[in-house]
Amino acid sequence: PNAQKLRNLQSFSQSADTLGDGSAKVAWPDLPYHYYIATDGVVLEGRDVRYEGETNTDYPLTGHLQVVVEGNFEETEPTAEQLASLTRLVVALAEQWDVPAASIAGHGDRAPGQTVCPGEALIPFLPTLREAVAAGDGSGGGVSGTPPPPCRAHAPSAAARASRACSRARRR
Repeated sequence: PNAQKLRNLQSFSQSADTLGDGSAKVAWPDLPYHYYIATDGVVLEGRDVRYEGETNTDYPLTGHLQVVVEGNFEETEPTAEQLASLTRLVVALAEQWDVPAASIAGHGDRAPGQTVCPGEALIPFLPTLREAVAAGDGSGGGVSGTPPPPCRAHAPSAAARASRACSRARRR
């Protein structure tokens, strides 16, 4: 089921469409996000971290890793599994890319007034996530990290290393 979710997201992403607010969405070359966290907490890799992500909002994306958490957090709460996986993933990515805790932000922080993302139910977890990153501890909750530009020479294996680090953290 999770692989099908990614295929559906990729199909939507690669098609021109009209968004719910009536604005046009251009076709993107691939999934917009680097990582996808399903409702069961499974972390799926999306777009290769060497490539800039996509968004329907207007802000510079260079140097950002985009993590999406499945759900509409204006209407529902994230699951405990999602928060645990999100924390492990972001802590691992922050360690890998040397991202300071203060750089961890939600979509709405980067695109003020353009989106309600990550949603009222997920926004309160951002400070906890920043604390977990600062402590190097995978036990908290939050939204996305901002690494150095993804085109660095060592970037091709960063996703694999982050995934292994997340897997190691999950086994603890």
